[in-house]
Amino acid sequence: MAPVAAIALYGALWIALHPGGGRSSTHTFFQSLALAESVIALLLRRRKPVGALAGILAVYVLFQLDPLLLPAVLLALLTVAMERDRRTAIIAAAATVAATAAWPDIRGHAVSFAGYILPRLAAAGVVVAAGTYLREWRNHRTVKPVEEFAGVAATVAGERGGHDDS
Repeated sequence: MAPVAAIALYGALWIALHPGGGRSSTHTFFQSLALAESVIALLLRRRKPVGALAGILAVYVLFQLDPLLLPAVLLALLTVAMERDRRTAIIAAAATVAATAAWPDIRGHAVSFAGYILPRLAAAGVVVAAGTYLREWRNHRTVKPVEEFAGVAATVAGERGGHDDS
């Protein structure tokens, strides 16, 4: 809940400091809608992490709000990497990189590979690596008490002579 609140606060501040005006920018109302959709998707990300990521990526590509929506995209990608298997996390990372890299091409903006695409590729890689590590750490931590219980049960059975009298 805390990361979602931080993203919502950051988004609200960003919208307040960057009001949309003119023909080429996104209107403040649409910025607020994009932020609201992202926050709602992030609140539901534990139940449907891939769906939350897909919804946020769709809004990311639809509106030109890279600074506003990139933190939400990365948090949703982290959740996918933590909650789903490695294959799904890699596919989600590839879709995220494709969407964030394709955004300037769709809008006709010229960007450099090293200055725009490479940092997003690195961020997606770091987020997926962190999510995979956290998933493995969580699984190892939850499996360990069972392994310890199995060791205790084997020791108790050995003291009884290997027989179970029940």
